[in-house]
Amino acid sequence: MRPRTRTKDVGELSDSVRKLREALGQTQQQFAQTLNTAITTIARYETGRSPQGWFLARLAEVAAQNNMTELATVFRGALVKELGSWDSTGYTLALEPKDDVERLYVSAVLAVLRNKQYVDLVPKLNRVLRDVAKISIEKLEWHQKSRETERLVKDMAAAGRTPDDIASRVGLPAEEVRKFLSWERLKDHLNGLIVK
Repeated sequence: MRPRTRTKDVGELSDSVRKLREALGQTQQQFAQTLNTAITTIARYETGRSPQGWFLARLAEVAAQNNMTELATVFRGALVKELGSWDSTGYTLALEPKDDVERLYVSAVLAVLRNKQYVDLVPKLNRVLRDVAKISIEKLEWHQKSRETERLVKDMAAAGRTPDDIASRVGLPAEEVRKFLSWERLKDHLNGLIVK
């Protein structure tokens, strides 16, 4: 069962769909083609029926691609109300959702995990996602280890250790340590020029 959408929210979403279409300079038919849907769907969304799910994600994506951030925020906000919010618990993963459609899928998985009515789907979801989750965890661990190693290399260099000494202690090739330290010095130099 979908959460009920308040009348005010429906009106705002309908207005936002119409505003997005008009800002793009499109007829309802052209807008339907842009969104790969039927003209009747666009007409319903503009006259009071609230878009939901993946369609909200698609509207937000089209608005963002056309630098209409206020409208993108309206559609994303409606999607968050429908599915809940995305929180990566403070980690920046290499596999962050890249667009609103991917965020929708992530939110849908979280909805299954967080709602008791879907408890019978969790074992199926676990089987499907087990291998992917294992790879994601490995990437997260590699990313964390990489950041820790970079911090250690910087600290050792600041303490006066040579690249060869640092390389032997952290288990990296000396040439890789040299390149990393050269890059860090260049970044520091450029930052110093920008600040001045």
